[in-house]
Amino acid sequence: MARYRMEEEGWAVLVSHYATETPFEFFAEAFTLYLRQPAEERYRLHPALLDFFMQRDRASK
Repeated sequence: MARYRMEEEGWAVLVSHYATETPFEFFAEAFTLYLRQPAEERYRLHPALLDFFMQRDRASK
C-alpha cells in the first residue's frame, strides 16, 4: 500500500478529524471505522485500504 497517498489525497478527512493528525492515527481510525461502523459506511475508506482489511478479516470469509 506504500504506493498510495491516501492521506494526501484527502481520504483521512473522510475517516475522522483525528485521522488527519498522523499516519498511525489514520490507520487506527480507518480500522475502527471498518470494525465498528455499519458496512454502508465503508465507502469512506480508500478502496485499497478496504481491500487490505477485508483480505485479513476472517469473519468476512
